[in-house]
Amino acid sequence: MITADLIRQWEKEIDACVREIRHELHMHPELAFHEFETAKIIRKYLTEWGIPFRCVETGTIADIAAEKEGSVIALRADIDALPIQEETGESFASLNPGKMHACGHDAHTAMLLGAGKILWENRHLLPGPVRLIFQPAEEDGGGAQNMIAAGTLENVEAIYCLHVGSGSPAGQLVTKTGYINAASDAFEIYVNGAGSHGARPHQGVDAIVVASHVILALQDLVSREIDPMEPAVITIGKIEGGTARNVICDQVILYGTLRTLSHENRDYLQKRIEEVASGIAGSMRGSARVEYLHGYCATFNQEENTRYALNVIESIWGEGSSHVQKTASMGAEDFGFYAKEVPGVKLGLGTGRENGIHTAGFCMDEAALARGVGFFCAMAGRLQP
Repeated sequence: MITADLIRQWEKEIDACVREIRHELHMHPELAFHEFETAKIIRKYLTEWGIPFRCVETGTIADIAAEKEGSVIALRADIDALPIQEETGESFASLNPGKMHACGHDAHTAMLLGAGKILWENRHLLPGPVRLIFQPAEEDGGGAQNMIAAGTLENVEAIYCLHVGSGSPAGQLVTKTGYINAASDAFEIYVNGAGSHGARPHQGVDAIVVASHVILALQDLVSREIDPMEPAVITIGKIEGGTARNVICDQVILYGTLRTLSHENRDYLQKRIEEVASGIAGSMRGSARVEYLHGYCATFNQEENTRYALNVIESIWGEGSSHVQKTASMGAEDFGFYAKEVPGVKLGLGTGRENGIHTAGFCMDEAALARGVGFFCAMAGRLQP
């Protein structure tokens, strides 16, 4: 039987090992679906420890059987990095120019490997089987869908993941019930006008002016058509158009993203983006065409499993070891695809630093790593609070 005392003991024993693994991974960051060296490192440790695994391209799935058969507890870590030039000054900084583990996936992977080592060595104590999922391409790649297609959720009872984040004490576990991350969709709006000389605008249809009206109108969708108690974001992040300062532009392309929590708002705003763009462009003698790409679904934390996780955390590490956040993040996470199929819980893990993820200076207090290992082991061990 796995107990709180055992979890705390394992944390101390694995601490140095997990830090070493994280440093090795951090020095070799790779982008989505190109995590070849990262996969080698993961499989090297699994092989060394005798843990059986199978490969799904750059992804890896390791099953730890228990003496008693039954449904599986799955634990997931993402493994890819970002196209960012590191500026942390760490002794183990990235050796790959223009690539960095700026989202902490090296920490996620190191913690899951550390937990795997402990659980394998103590598999006689497990009340049921455990599956370790080392998933590629979380950053805009949708790697979760590939892993699901490869059977990672077969016979899974529940799935858990951790994501490091700034602003919380090192090792504090942060989560909430219900939606915790938004759905993220991309769209492109092709605004078409008619070119002419800049001195004779009346002879053309200025696509830049039309596009400007479209952009402003899109912002009104959230502020005037969505319940203010339900978060939604429409962002136009990139504009392309025009050839010269004295030429009336005939086409502008708007690149945007839509973030929503509810399925209803997601569908409604997709429809309205198309209607508003076409309607405004048409009223100004132009036209608009929208190309829409569904991205990640929203991540939903199942209430029963979330409350169980919070109770376990408090029972092992005491008051203040967990924090219930009030609102969801409008950032996206492809863990939502797993949680859409089986009960899932995503938790944040405090880094004890203010350096935010997705920045060149992101770093963390590595004291948090052992806590993450302990959490994974507690979930796998179905520890009773």
